[in-house]
Amino acid sequence: MGDYHFHFAPLWQALPEIWEATGTAVLVAAASIVLAFVIGTSAALASEYGGRRARIAVAVYVEAMRNSPSLVKIFFIYYGLPSLGLYPSPFWSGVAALALHNGGYVTEIVRGGLAAVNRTQVQAAMSLGFGWFETQRTVVLPQALRQAIPALGNVWVEMVKDTSLTSAIAVRELFYLMTALVSATLRSFEILAVFAAIYFALTTLVAVAMKVGELRTEGR
Repeated sequence: MGDYHFHFAPLWQALPEIWEATGTAVLVAAASIVLAFVIGTSAALASEYGGRRARIAVAVYVEAMRNSPSLVKIFFIYYGLPSLGLYPSPFWSGVAALALHNGGYVTEIVRGGLAAVNRTQVQAAMSLGFGWFETQRTVVLPQALRQAIPALGNVWVEMVKDTSLTSAIAVRELFYLMTALVSATLRSFEILAVFAAIYFALTTLVAVAMKVGELRTEGR
């Protein structure tokens, strides 16, 4: 350690690539989070208000997603779907896999929030002439999501970190660039330290944003 000399020049030279890779990671995370939220909320509503078949289908989806690795799903979509004549890009393969995987967790989180809403409020809204969609939009979902925010925040943070998995199919995000720079420069410590700091900054931003949202919903 005493003979080691820190050398950050390769990182400074690669700064434009680092910004681009950070932007790609943010895009992957944002698209995955939005899709996972849509999938999870839709599945939770289907499980809560659908019939027996809908509940079984949602249960199978949740277990399949939670009990298989994200990386397997990424490979399945990117390498498997071409056998069926579908050729998704690396970016969208990664986004779809992360969204489907985490959608299973979002489903259970939102379903728990829905179960916490008093059914009498739904009945009252319906008696006032509210339709099903309007009741969900104005009465049920706001309360359910308020209950779900802390747990959803944990999922979003994990999704930011899981963007690194998309490097396996050559998505040029942070982890992909990090390994390329380590191989090219052999400055492992400096590069790993800087990229770890970037990941820490991104996950902290998500965690803080979710905490602010939680406090606002509580009226603080």
